[in-house]
Amino acid sequence: MVVQRDLTPAADEALRQTKREIWTYQCSGSLGTLQPYSYYRMEPWVTWAKGYKGFGFCWTMANLDSPRSNVYSPYTYGSDGPVPSRGWQAFWRGTRDWTTLAALRDAIQAAREAGQAEKTAAAEQVLQQAAAEVVTHPQDATRADRWRQQLLDQMLALQ
Repeated sequence: MVVQRDLTPAADEALRQTKREIWTYQCSGSLGTLQPYSYYRMEPWVTWAKGYKGFGFCWTMANLDSPRSNVYSPYTYGSDGPVPSRGWQAFWRGTRDWTTLAALRDAIQAAREAGQAEKTAAAEQVLQQAAAEVVTHPQDATRADRWRQQLLDQMLALQ
């Protein structure tokens, strides 16, 4: 099931009760009006914090005759060809953040299965706090980077 990420808490809970796999997406405005960090990079973090399984965003080729004038495209055309937008780059960074969150989750599980449960407490705490801290400060463009570093540090500590 694919839903917008800004559901009410009651709607969120009702969806969780269905036990279906839930993904989020964003679809509002044009690239020129959207903030790269809060709109694109935050999408994976919000999805992780909600416990959903995946994320994306909607864009359209509304004007197939001229991609240069398409305000919804994740890239623009420069003199040497396509140039990724800041939004597209922020989304890419968000996907790397998601990968790091998942890698730490998997490292915690592996440590637990290897009988090293005592090493997992700090990592579990960081994993739980990271998404909550990032999503509650959507205008702090440095927060995701700081937490991503802490996630990586915890992965190293589990080795």
